[in-house]
Amino acid sequence: MNFQIVNITLITLVLIGLASCDRHNSDEKVIKSYYESGALHKEMELSNGELDGQIKIYYENQQLKSVSSIKNGKRQGLTKTYLPDGTLSSELNFDQDIENGPYYLYHGNGNIFQYGEKLNGLKKGTHYEYATIDSGRLHYKIFYQIVRGQEYVNGYVQYDTLTNQIINQTPQVNVDLLQNKLRVRMIHPEFDSMRVVYGLSEGFYVEDSVDLKYLKTSSFQVELPLNEKKELYGYVENFKWVNNDPSTHQTISKEIYFEWKK
Repeated sequence: MNFQIVNITLITLVLIGLASCDRHNSDEKVIKSYYESGALHKEMELSNGELDGQIKIYYENQQLKSVSSIKNGKRQGLTKTYLPDGTLSSELNFDQDIENGPYYLYHGNGNIFQYGEKLNGLKKGTHYEYATIDSGRLHYKIFYQIVRGQEYVNGYVQYDTLTNQIINQTPQVNVDLLQNKLRVRMIHPEFDSMRVVYGLSEGFYVEDSVDLKYLKTSSFQVELPLNEKKELYGYVENFKWVNNDPSTHQTISKEIYFEWKK
């Protein structure tokens, strides 16, 4: 399953162009726009002639479509979106028009579909995805890592939605500090060997740890030196041997990225 593009479509917030609306009379507190049918379309609060406050957008049937808070022309705080029948569809948090903080997506019947956290618009940490509308049971835990401003899917755990038992699991990397060295641990390895490629803060992947680490247990670890800034970036490569031969490593099966800052 490709988690880089989750198989959902967020309701697009119909806020495009609102932040760049023409200035209005500073005496106006709320401006409204309407559908051709005469039904209310948008209500937008103003302060000193600028968008500032709450913006509500309606479907033509007058059900609320979205409600957002605007500060200095940008979304700030919680935005909620709704389906045409009034069911809550999403709850998103913004800071200066960029998603930051927890988010929640919902199925059409109002049950939770997915939730997690974003940092500067990127997914980070563990995200939870719930399966069919009927069962409402956990289907996936998806692990995201942000490295040098890029979002990576670093693995997942898949659950049977009837029994809640794990039916599929990818390797995971855990990074922590141990006696002034960075400990990189591989959890649930399913490959024949691994290596850690890492770099200091001023140059990504400056130094390479090219020694292959043979995996014999359910976890394995390697310790890396830290720079004065206590920062390190890198990734773990996992290999499958060709024809069961440890001297061949042509098949690279997985790369798991990490970033650590004290």
